[in-house]
This record gives sequence, structure tokens and C-alpha cells, in this order.
Amino acid sequence: MTGLVSVGISHKTADLSLRERVYLTEAKTVAAYARLMENKSVRGALILSTCNRTELYLSAECDLDAVGLFFNTVGESSEELAAAVETTEGGEALRRLFGTAAGLLSRIFFEDQILGQVKAAAELAAKCGASDNRLKKAVQLAVTYAKRLKTEIQNGGTRGGIACLAVKEIENFQPNKKNPLTALIIGSGVVGLSVAGLLAERGYLVSVTKRAEGREPPNGVGTIGYSDRYRYIKSADVIVGATKSPHTTLKADGVIAAIEEDTKTRLFLDLAVPRDFDREISDIRGAVLKNIEDLQDGETRSPTELEIEKKAAVYAEEYIAAYEKWTNFVKLKIES
Repeated sequence: MTGLVSVGISHKTADLSLRERVYLTEAKTVAAYARLMENKSVRGALILSTCNRTELYLSAECDLDAVGLFFNTVGESSEELAAAVETTEGGEALRRLFGTAAGLLSRIFFEDQILGQVKAAAELAAKCGASDNRLKKAVQLAVTYAKRLKTEIQNGGTRGGIACLAVKEIENFQPNKKNPLTALIIGSGVVGLSVAGLLAERGYLVSVTKRAEGREPPNGVGTIGYSDRYRYIKSADVIVGATKSPHTTLKADGVIAAIEEDTKTRLFLDLAVPRDFDREISDIRGAVLKNIEDLQDGETRSPTELEIEKKAAVYAEEYIAAYEKWTNFVKLKIES
């Protein structure tokens, strides 16, 4: 494959256990860029690793083994992974990048968080010296495309993001008939603070773990030290995991010690990839363990969402044409 190539897995082809196996932390991404740029066939690279996907976008002047490079990037080449990998090139690769940036390919249709993740991924690639002009232009057009859709279609993201779905799941959880419920959010990133703020608005008593360098929580949300998280579990009705840690943040034996003999029903909602919570927590009496795959988003498109898809298809062709015009101009400029 030559030109612009995409290769990777997503929630459409891989389950949570496979996606978390190949999820790349920032440190792993930096190391992967160093390996990729040693390959003389690679002119540029962009790695996007989120809860929904791990994908590699490549810019190449000569033929390369995109799937093999993806395996090397994530450190796995199992048959299970090979069966889940999708590859596209040229205009199809651009359509994939555009659709991803706009949230059209997300598990939650038209969600907003992914655009920030694409921009952050591009910034890291540039910082590592991995992004060439071809990829920079592709990302620039993808961001413009996504913003245009978001701006022109008011209330387009009616389903909300992962935080909205998490709150719906929590509000359906009322086993203790207690009001207000107490929630502990482990993780002070975008998702964790969004969940915390939405719950506080609904009258929940919310605390969020906060490291020294963490963001400030929304109004009405208390903070505790990350190291104190087990101490607060006994009083909590809902515990949400939303960190970016590659390690387990709540272990079953720690939870058992924290709640002692208390058997009240608690919801442990793990929104992280890789997962924050020890899977053996589900064996604890009274514990209900759910993860991101348990959050349900309707498959049927609303009239607004159908409008989004129609406009998105038209705009994609417009921006692909703009990209091809730019590449032809650059090529002529080099040849002259």
C-alpha cells in the first residue's frame, strides 16, 4: 500500500478484551513512533488509541506492509487481532479519518470527545517528529470537516457522549431506594469530571479523586486524594472508574477490606480502557460490575442523525477533493 493508509481495529470489529490488549498509553505511543520512523518506507505516522479504537495512519511513497507495521506498533500479531484488522487507503483512508474526527464512527454516534482526541494525537505525532505534511494536511481537513458538521447541525449530538450514557445507567440503578445517592468517581480526566458534574446537577453527593496536577472539579463536587479511594467505597452507592491508567485502580481484595461485612448493593461502573476495576469485584456480594460495553446506545438513527449522515457524505467528497488538489499542487511545485 502507498499514499495515505489507515490500519487498525475498532469497536465494530473487536470486543473490549481485544481493544484493551492493544491500547497504547502515551509512553507506548512515543516508543512506537520511534520504531515506525526507522522504517524507510514510512514518511509519516499518526497513532490514535482510544476506548473505541486503536488505529494507525501512515503516509508512504513506496509500498509497505501496513498490517505488519500495525502488529509491530501494538506488540501483538495473534489470529484474533488479524481477523479484526481493517485497512483502507487513499480516499477511503481520508473518509475514515474524517468520520472518526466527527464522531460518525464512534460507538456513540456524533459524540464530541473524539475530536479532541484526534487533535491531541496529531500534536503528539508532531512532537515526536512523526507527522509529515501529508498527514498534517489530512488532520487539518478532518478537524475542519468535523467542526463544520458540529456547527451547521444544531443539537446534532442528541445522544450525548459516554458521560451521558454513564449517567443514564447510574440513574437506572436504584436498588437502595435512597436519596440522594453517593457517588465516587475515580479519575479526574474529561470523562470522569463530566460524569461527576452531571451527577451533581441531579442531586447526587459526588466525590472525585484528584491528583496534585489534576483538573478542578465542577461545582458541587468534592475531592479526595487518589490514595484514599478505598476509604470512601463503603459509603458510596456508585463507584465509577474513568482513569487512563494502564494498571488496575480497584482490586477485589481492597474492596472487600473496605466494605467489611456490608452487603448493600453497589454499582461499579468501569468506563476505562484498559479497565480500571478488577473483574473479580463481580464476585463480591452486593457488587454489580459493569463496563463500557454495557452502556446501550440505540442503533436506529433519528431524523437529525440521518441528516448528519447525508451532509457528512457530501462534505467528505468536498474535502477529499481539496486534499487531492493540495497534493497535486505540492507535487507540481516539487517537480518544477
